[in-house]
Amino acid sequence: MIKDHEVIPDGWQLTNFGDKSLFEILGSGVKYYSGEKRYLSTSSIEGQNILYSEGDFTFFNRPSRANMQPVENSVWFAKMKNTLKVIVPDQDTIDNTILSTGFSGIRAKNVHSGFLLQVLLSDHFNNQKNLLAEGSTQEAINNTKVRKIKFLLPESFAEQQTIASILSKTDDAIAEIEKLIAKYNRIKTGLMQDLLTKGIDENGNIRSEETHEFKDSPLGRIPKEWDCEYLGSKVCLRGGYAFKSKDFTSQGIQLIRIGNLYNNQLSLERDPVFLPLEFVTLFPNFLLSSGDIILSMTGTAGKRDYGFAVQISSDVQVLLNQRVCKFIFQDSKVDKDYLLNILHAEFYLSKLYESVTGTKQANLNSENILNIYVPFPDIKEQKRIASKIVGVDKTISESKITLDKLSKLKVGLMQDLLSGKIRVRNITPNQSAS
Repeated sequence: MIKDHEVIPDGWQLTNFGDKSLFEILGSGVKYYSGEKRYLSTSSIEGQNILYSEGDFTFFNRPSRANMQPVENSVWFAKMKNTLKVIVPDQDTIDNTILSTGFSGIRAKNVHSGFLLQVLLSDHFNNQKNLLAEGSTQEAINNTKVRKIKFLLPESFAEQQTIASILSKTDDAIAEIEKLIAKYNRIKTGLMQDLLTKGIDENGNIRSEETHEFKDSPLGRIPKEWDCEYLGSKVCLRGGYAFKSKDFTSQGIQLIRIGNLYNNQLSLERDPVFLPLEFVTLFPNFLLSSGDIILSMTGTAGKRDYGFAVQISSDVQVLLNQRVCKFIFQDSKVDKDYLLNILHAEFYLSKLYESVTGTKQANLNSENILNIYVPFPDIKEQKRIASKIVGVDKTISESKITLDKLSKLKVGLMQDLLSGKIRVRNITPNQSAS
């Protein structure tokens, strides 16, 4: 947080959103309109993107919270603590949308709205917002507290514009990578549907009923050469051990818990817990090896926050905790990569979630996981199918690495440009900072 006594860059000022010559904190209230307008709640927004509207409403039948009106030169952010949702309304949004009172709106008077957007996206702003948030059920900042948030502002409108332009270009690059990842995820979903129901013949072609023989099965029509059996006919499960919290240490060998299997990714950085190194020899049956496939068995009823399956990489040595299970292969004619894709497939997951037990906490058991029909081509075709999907996964993984690099670049640029550490006053918006 910027302190009053800290050095302020030449040509900059320390200000806050209570400065009425620069900003207007927008109050609630919507002017009468005819017809219908879209209603955006805070749930409608992810990051800077509008995902959907909550519906179209007339002035008189709109929800009570639909009481904020976007205007020109305004930027809106979600008031809830630990929530980063910020939008700059375009003309269509201004004309045809009403917003939830969960947003706070700031109109820029003598400040570039693009610069204001970047301030609201910054860690500096959001850290202050979180500290000032209050409430018993849901902590959020109010407009009185918003006015107290301080930040540095270039006095030159041109410098504000240049900073906004540089950071906006980085945002655009990030958005393009996110679109690319979403595109390849859609491709993967379609590819998995085709490959796991039709397969690839020995000539590398996806089968169809026009060119190949199919048969009926519990999963529908599948290639004549395939088997359709319960997963439990090929693999069994080994549950993790109920390690005691009193044995947890700050370093040693990491324990894999439910939270470390997140969105089908092994996330070791999520709330890491360790055990003494001697536990490797004390509990050898729960030591995971390269290639092992594990699955989370507990989550929230009604949500898909469990049933995540991941494969252990060669550079990880970890122990398996309770409510996470490991697949033990009883049949050498099952490819591990093929099985992992089965565990991610919608036809498998839909059956898995249908069979879950528990009213508030959802719990899987061996029967839930193993008593599901699965298609089994021969081992060679399993490998061909897995190879095709791995190729798309590699593209997605590489794109995520690029996204991570761009995101870190954006953070560094914001720290430098929004503090005046790097000056851009002699640079036009079409150039970049150096």
